[in-house]
Amino acid sequence: MTKQFLFLSLIAAFLLVFTGCGKNPEKTLPSKDGKWDMSGTYTITTSVTGLSDQVASGNTSGTAVFTETTVAITANGTTDNATWSYADEKITITSGADVAVYSVASASSKKEEWHRDETVSQTVLGITQSVRTVQHLTLTR
Repeated sequence: MTKQFLFLSLIAAFLLVFTGCGKNPEKTLPSKDGKWDMSGTYTITTSVTGLSDQVASGNTSGTAVFTETTVAITANGTTDNATWSYADEKITITSGADVAVYSVASASSKKEEWHRDETVSQTVLGITQSVRTVQHLTLTR
């Protein structure tokens, strides 16, 4: 899960850069092709019956190479391929069954910042487990 989260984080970070000065990549970018450097922080917290245990926290960095609809994200010597899209001021990155949605916090022609705060809950045999993912990404050209 941590590897997939890092991968999705990298993808999201690079997509923000492509939005240029505005939040809509269709209006601000002459081309969606290109390589971006990415850095960020993440925290994944698991909560069971009100008790919280941090399961992963740290920094991430790498590169992302975008085309109009795909992105190749390289981090820690591993490259993952995904698709990306933009709608309603959100960037969505999809890699297999994993989907990450990022809000664009700021955007310029050389730098973008993306944020993600998502909680997924599951109840099994009356016990609820929630996993919260918080991620902040910076993409630079």
